[in-house]
Amino acid sequence: MKKFLIIFAMLFAAKSVFAYQSFFGASLGLMSGIPFYGTSEVRDCNNDVSDQSRIIIGALADIHFNVSDNATFFLGSDLLCDFIWHGSEAHANHLNYDFSLGLKVFPNLAGFCAGLAYVLGARTDFVETPLYTANGSTSAWGNGIKLLAEYNFAHDGKSRYYPTLGMFWKILPRGNNDFDNMICAYIMANF
Repeated sequence: MKKFLIIFAMLFAAKSVFAYQSFFGASLGLMSGIPFYGTSEVRDCNNDVSDQSRIIIGALADIHFNVSDNATFFLGSDLLCDFIWHGSEAHANHLNYDFSLGLKVFPNLAGFCAGLAYVLGARTDFVETPLYTANGSTSAWGNGIKLLAEYNFAHDGKSRYYPTLGMFWKILPRGNNDFDNMICAYIMANF
């Protein structure tokens, strides 16, 4: 993991010497956040893991089309991993994955932008507690939305390789009138 983070940091540093913005671009990033699960079974399983340790980490990738200085269309994918455990006795791990299609608007505030995206996603649960076991159960795929705000340091055209810092709120239905909400912060490298 340390090697991956070192390589990621070196890409940020090495790519910052180039200076132009093109019509087509891509971004890769790391994120973390807080998932709020709407399904009572999932919340109960998470609570069954007593004295829990928890790591929430994820990755995201976007392909974007800069149609003007003030608008960008993007296609993206997110993976948020929520690992909850207590030794080897119990765990409740959740993989939230989705695909998004959206628009980012830059309102002439340097690199700040706001965005809205359509999201299609699901969640897979790997749970083993004294009371419940469900390895590999997948929720229904849901159509949701993602609202985002970010600051793209590369938007001014000095270099397209500067990072982007942002956060989003995502709401996804999981079937049976249950909705998962996720609030995440991220850092992305632009290519």
